[in-house]
Amino acid sequence: MAQTEENNAPVKLGLIGAGLAFKRLHLPALTALKGHFRITAVCDIAPETLSESIRLSADLNKAHFGEESEIRAYSSYRELLQDNEVEAALISLPIHLNAEVMQDAALAGKHLICEKPLAANLAQGRKLAPILESLAATKGLAIEIAENYHYRPELAIAHRWAFEEKLLGEVALITAQNFVRMDTSQGYAATAWRIDNQYRGGILMDGGIHYIAMLRRLAGEVEQVHAFARHMHKTATSSPDTISINLRFRNGTLGNMIYTGASPNLLPPRDQPDCIIYGTHGQIQLSKKNDARLLSQTFDGGGFKEAQYWAAETSSYYEEFLNFYEAIRFGKRVLASPTECLRDLELMCAALDSAEERAVKLL
Repeated sequence: MAQTEENNAPVKLGLIGAGLAFKRLHLPALTALKGHFRITAVCDIAPETLSESIRLSADLNKAHFGEESEIRAYSSYRELLQDNEVEAALISLPIHLNAEVMQDAALAGKHLICEKPLAANLAQGRKLAPILESLAATKGLAIEIAENYHYRPELAIAHRWAFEEKLLGEVALITAQNFVRMDTSQGYAATAWRIDNQYRGGILMDGGIHYIAMLRRLAGEVEQVHAFARHMHKTATSSPDTISINLRFRNGTLGNMIYTGASPNLLPPRDQPDCIIYGTHGQIQLSKKNDARLLSQTFDGGGFKEAQYWAAETSSYYEEFLNFYEAIRFGKRVLASPTECLRDLELMCAALDSAEERAVKLL
């Protein structure tokens, strides 16, 4: 597509839900993407949240464009979707509300980016994904699920080292892990819809699905799943909060994912790998600093040496919003599409089924 002034114009963005995810995750990425987005409208049912988010949005617009701008306030998302000054919607709502709002936004002809997961349960996701893909095709819309782990920049590097350049020899195993103790007095864990969740999987779906996306991005599709789960932190969630998942990928690689919302991580989380790829000649360590470290076995009694190191210059949130912008303005393919994120949902639900049924699930 030829570059034109219209192509390079900022996307006029409306916020549907403007709470913690917007303030902590999305706003820093939008701030870094100077000139890409102009926030024109905000919808939230909480007056204080609405007022604060309008102020933050006005500050963002002024920093990017050097002028004051009107930001319209709505308490009804359907009214926002009728606003002609909104090109695209950023949806950050309780998980069980996402499906209806996404479909309404697409029917209204709005590009949309919506926080993960795709849906509240598998049946809903399997119904929703083809509807969204059809609307995207017929209306020329960019529709993206904000699963930022699909956009961790180091995953493409690690995949290339391990599976294309084969710098590890033969890959045997991939492990991913995350430990957190949910604190219901503050932050995400204090939100009522997370404590009494009306969507399948609770924190395992809300947080654990990140690592499902990571493992799929690294090693591809899975053919077998066997999982065990426990419900330990009962005051924080109404669903199991701890899971161990064993995986066999279609390429023969084995995988393991451990995720808990009941046990604190006592080590600095950004100083330790949250994913390791093990091969016959070494390993690749990935961390939340968005870096990849290739360690090779020395065979001289010295253990391992660092053979290569790569660190991203941008965050996964930056990359997901950049993809959204480029999909709208230049027709670039959306990486975290509804179909792609349906596969994340299918794998997470298969793991939950396995734990509940005490059975190996075949995909």
